[in-house]
Amino acid sequence: MKVVGLTGGIATGKSTVSKHLSSSLHIPIVDADLIARSVVEKGQPALKQIAATFGPDVILPDGTLNREKLGSLVFKDAEARKKLNRITHPHIRMEMLRQLLWVFLSGSRVLVMDTPLLLESGINKWVHVVVVVYCPDEIQKDRLMKRDNSTAESASQRIASQMPIENKRKLADIVIDNSGRVEDTRDQVNQVFARITPSVISTALAWCVFAGPAAFVWVVLTNGQPIPNSAGQNPLIGVLVALLGNGGNGQQQQSPLLAGILSFLGVDVNAQNQQQQQQPVPTQQQPEVQQVGQAPVSYAGAVGSNSQPQSAPPAAISLQPLQPITPPQQQQVPHTTQNTTPTQSELSSMSTAMARLWSLDTNRMSVGAPGSNASVILDTQGGKRVYENGDVASRPLFAHVDAGIFKDRPTYSAFYGLLDNYVAEAGTAETFSENEKSEMRRFVDACCETDVMTYLHSYLVAKNVSPPELNKFKNQLWSIWFDTYKRVIAGDSSAFEHCFVGETRNGEVVGFHNWINFFVQEKKGKVNYLGYILPRRRGPASGTEHVLSLQLEWNGQVKPVSTMFIGVSPEFELALYTMVFLASDRDEESAVLDETEVRIKMHRFTNRDGARIGSCYPESS
Repeated sequence: MKVVGLTGGIATGKSTVSKHLSSSLHIPIVDADLIARSVVEKGQPALKQIAATFGPDVILPDGTLNREKLGSLVFKDAEARKKLNRITHPHIRMEMLRQLLWVFLSGSRVLVMDTPLLLESGINKWVHVVVVVYCPDEIQKDRLMKRDNSTAESASQRIASQMPIENKRKLADIVIDNSGRVEDTRDQVNQVFARITPSVISTALAWCVFAGPAAFVWVVLTNGQPIPNSAGQNPLIGVLVALLGNGGNGQQQQSPLLAGILSFLGVDVNAQNQQQQQQPVPTQQQPEVQQVGQAPVSYAGAVGSNSQPQSAPPAAISLQPLQPITPPQQQQVPHTTQNTTPTQSELSSMSTAMARLWSLDTNRMSVGAPGSNASVILDTQGGKRVYENGDVASRPLFAHVDAGIFKDRPTYSAFYGLLDNYVAEAGTAETFSENEKSEMRRFVDACCETDVMTYLHSYLVAKNVSPPELNKFKNQLWSIWFDTYKRVIAGDSSAFEHCFVGETRNGEVVGFHNWINFFVQEKKGKVNYLGYILPRRRGPASGTEHVLSLQLEWNGQVKPVSTMFIGVSPEFELALYTMVFLASDRDEESAVLDETEVRIKMHRFTNRDGARIGSCYPESS
């Protein structure tokens, strides 16, 4: 049976496509929207969790969910959406899998998983073909306003709460562009599913092989047995492993079916082994799209529109095999444009090596005051002492930032994708979806393609503190920055979250030392710049600083002083702090960067996994 993942954006027409598949083509649909509604019905465990998390106001007097109230809380707040998804997704996935297995046992040749968060939740890993129903942003917004009789601002907020439709389009195997007539859209859907539906013979063979194990799992799920987060917590998972896997050399070898089922449910049967190895899986690049037929296939159609077809870019169709193909492991060689070999003087002097990192940071942005042509323009306004209260800056700190950096520079784009992956409050354990883990891998991969990180790797290898193999070095970076540890409770913090994103604890802001995150939060209205910090031996802030100490208010909580680099690339900060952490045993290292003496403060601690970064940030006079 071929499993097709169907997704899109709000008001792009996905639901109408799904209805056509069901009513006209008689293809079974697993509808995540319907399942999502069912898991929060009155009396369901998920509803109780939602009430406990978001407060009693989200429950109506009759005990049902106040969807309007909950929607107003989550549409504008990425962190609130993340909390909601953590509650509902396990219940949704369980029911989706149960329905999928039933369709398979019924002998169907194809199944459509209609899932709005197909890509965001990582479920796309467990389908054979990803279909995205697409329309341009302007049409999407116009449809949403007409459908819901909403304002332009409200429609924009709802669209902004989702992954951009252009991003989904890039990740699709099949793109259906609905900017024309309903009839055209239906025709293209018919054509696509005629091509991708497997033969009766291949379906029958797969059924014969997997029907028994699938039936067992379906019975287990139908009887409501709980699926824990770790295999060792429930003998039921042990039964699954025994039935669907086969042991060898003392290690459990998972069958593809078992791996798919357990991963889909979020069950990690190798959790302890993975924690010991601490090896992230390298990101696999999207395969080149294979065209169906001799010429590119172009679709023009619409769902919910009677307008004439518009010219649209070709929608590429890629048919993936039933069994995913894993490419052979290769040693990745980063692209470099400069000499990245450390000199003997740099190996002997960390300050010299730090200055070399600065010179290699070709992704650094120019910084200037209002009226300049810099890529980053700072409006520093008034200064204040650390102990002084009040706001001496009525305007935002960032008067302008070249927005193209988030599209044109891979490390900036990858870094931006990480900023909404964390819960700010220390004391809440962090959990990450497969999509969020992939974002972390993409960031590490992107950084390791730069001259800055190539130099760091060579430097650390020469210092005998990092492995020479690139993949092992990436694993080391992952462990340092993304492995979670205890700040209040186990797994509630990490070096990356604290240093780059920031946290709150006992009513105080801690960490938060990155300029890109400050800019993003300021644009969202969540950070208030309260002024730069005095005294400054170099005089009043000029707006051209690459290091700035400032006071900020984040989510209603004030941090008296936070120091951060301004304009530097994400890979530079990651490399600089990693260099100090691994190659120095001191709490402070100094260097002259941009004609300014900068001190890097490193706060370490040790837990059962070894040395960890508690915090790291720059200081200057």
